[in-house]
This record gives sequence, structure tokens and C-alpha cells, in this order.
Amino acid sequence: MKFMKKHILYILVFAMVLTISCKKGTTPAPSANNLAGKWYYSADTLKEYKNHQLVSTDNTGGITIGQSSYFNFNANGTGSQVLGTATTNFNYTVAGNICTINTPAQTVDGFPIQASIEKATIKMQTSNQLILYFDDTSTATNGDVIEDTEAAYFTK
Repeated sequence: MKFMKKHILYILVFAMVLTISCKKGTTPAPSANNLAGKWYYSADTLKEYKNHQLVSTDNTGGITIGQSSYFNFNANGTGSQVLGTATTNFNYTVAGNICTINTPAQTVDGFPIQASIEKATIKMQTSNQLILYFDDTSTATNGDVIEDTEAAYFTK
């Protein structure tokens, strides 16, 4: 019996050591520093839902894909979104996989832009690819629930 207890103890200790030493590697969470750089739009899709029913889809997101449309994230938490000749400046933070973009009120190409805060989920990020997902839900004065989603794809 003593022999059996000793073997069981060795097996338990071995199992614990094996479990602890075989932890999965962790992937670093996105941060402002990982996001830094110029990210060019490669695709963009906007969808609008009214009371949970899809009412419109825009497969270009109103954006010209290519070198004239991009997000520029600076390592210090500032940035800009450039769409052709229009440049909108913002500040941003990254916590986990959420990028919060704080755009102050400003005039862009002669048009006033209201201050806004948007949260984007970082769905995927590699050294040269980025997918941001925006989801904004509001309730209209008549009670309709309006949800706008955007899947924005970028390359460096």
C-alpha cells in the first residue's frame, strides 16, 4: 500500500509539472505602439439595420480604396484619417482589443465635424494587415433601433 501511495504521489507531481510547463504561449495584446503606422484601406463595408432588419449595405463604405485613403496611427496616441483630400485628426487609446478613437470638433474641407468617440474592435492584426470592426447602436426619437456596422480592412 505504501508503494502504491508513493507512485500515485509521483504521478500527481509529474502531472502538475507537466501542466504548468506546457502553458500556451501568449500573444501580446494590441497596444497603441503595435497599431502605430499608416494603414491603407483595402476594403470597407457598411451595413445599416433598423429594428434588427438589414436596410442597406455599402460595400465600399463610401471610401476610395487605395493610397489616398488611410488611417495614420502615431505611437503617441494621436492620429489622422485621410480620405482623399480630407484629413480628420483624432486621439486614440488601445485597451485589450478595443481601440477608442476620440475625434474633437473640427472643420474638414470647409465642413464642421462634431466631436465624437468611436470604439472599434481589433478583429485581426498582423505586421501588415488590420481589421477594425465598428458597431454603433442608437434609438431614434420614434423608438426605432438603428445599428450601423462597419468592417474596415487595412494593409500597411
